[in-house]
This record gives sequence, C-alpha cells and structure tokens, in this order.
Amino acid sequence: MYETANAIEDAFAGGATLAEAIERFGLQQGAAILVSRQGEQKAGGVMDALPQRKPLLDKAFDMQLGDEPMLVAMGETAYGVVELTAIEPARALAFEEVKARVAADWTAAEKRRRNEALARDLLEKARAGGDLAVLAQGAGYTVVRDVVLERQSVLQQPPSQDSAASVLFGLREGELGLAPNATRSAYMIVRNDRIVPADPSADREYWQALRAGLARVIGTDLQQQYIAAQQRKAGVEINERLWKSVREQLGAPF
Repeated sequence: MYETANAIEDAFAGGATLAEAIERFGLQQGAAILVSRQGEQKAGGVMDALPQRKPLLDKAFDMQLGDEPMLVAMGETAYGVVELTAIEPARALAFEEVKARVAADWTAAEKRRRNEALARDLLEKARAGGDLAVLAQGAGYTVVRDVVLERQSVLQQPPSQDSAASVLFGLREGELGLAPNATRSAYMIVRNDRIVPADPSADREYWQALRAGLARVIGTDLQQQYIAAQQRKAGVEINERLWKSVREQLGAPF
C-alpha cells in the first residue's frame, strides 16, 4: 500500500489529473460535494463517515484552487485523495437554510437541559437520605446493580473526564455522583458502594509495566518541555502546515 501511495503522489507531481489516477490505479471515486469545515454539506446533512474522513476535510481547507490533488493518510491502513475544485466564500445563511437545523439544535438542547435537571433533582433527593433504587424505579428509570469496575481495565481504555467510570473512581465509599453519556443527552446517577484496595503483589508484571509506562510518559513530557524552552530561547519557529503535510504524505505516526 505504501508503494502504491508513493506511485500516486509521483503521478500527481508529474501532472496527472485525478481522473487519470483513478483509471491508472483503480481507485474508488467519491462524489463531489460542497462542504463546510465542520463537515456540513450545502445540500443538507453531514458528510458521510466524517470521523474517518476528517483528515481529507482538513487537507481540503489547507489547499488553494489550482493545487494538484493531495494524497492524505487516513489512519494506518488507508489513504484518500482530495481535489479542490471550487471555493464558496463564507456568507450569512438565510433563515430558511438553517430553520430546520436551528429547530433541531434547540430541541436537543432543551432535552439535555431537562434531563440534567431531572437527574440532579433525583440526585439531591438521594443525597438527602432517599433510597436511590426506590426513587429511580418510582420515576420509571432503569436500575443497574452490582457493577464491578477495575481501575486496570479503565486505565487500558481511558474514559472521558466525566464518564461514569471516571466519576466512580473519584467518589468515596457511599458517595453519589452524576455522569452524562457521550452526547450529554442522558445522565446516570452512580453510587460507590465499596472500594477494594489494589494488591500490587497479585499482578507484579502489570504493576512493573505500569511503573515503566509512567516513567516513559514523564520522561517524554520533560523532554518536550525542555525542547519547547530551547526553541523559545533560540527563536525557532515551525511551519505547522508544511510539517503536517509532510507527515501525512509519509504516513508517519509522529
């Protein structure tokens, strides 16, 4: 795949058009779309597979009309090609163009606000001495009991700052907390019933690996701080746009 990517880049550098590259290398062609930096299409809706295609979108907004098609690394297993054919200047949208979106955004925001208010009200009642399970069931909510979380598994897949796992590990025994879902459209009230202290002797290899990993992270952080300080002292500047382009072309992980 890497060799093919290099051959495609060489073809573009030699003046090949996107259509010629598609025919020559058997590339899959996508549809031409007019899209905003946020991935919103002028025709309506959001760009398909936006998270995976975000590198293509970012590259498009770094390009100028007339630039040759650009090959973009999309993770470690795929490449994409972006060609800029038109630029529509930013403008204020007419009400009819945004009416549906504004209504949907307002409705979603109101639902989030209402759900958070209901969750906080239930939380305060439980903190005041009410039985959380009884309160939740009485309000028609689902009650999940006896969920065991291990800090080791959480560290291997770090959760978001305010996820249920993060909230739980910040509570003392018997304490209650509030945790939103990823879109903050729903909330979970959690209670830490019991804390079982870690036993380093139970898994020596894991704890040794953890110590080594922390040492590497701290060392890397100190190194980056030192480099940044020396760059400021010497007045070094980095062309981030060019550096990003080089990394993408090389498929480099750094």
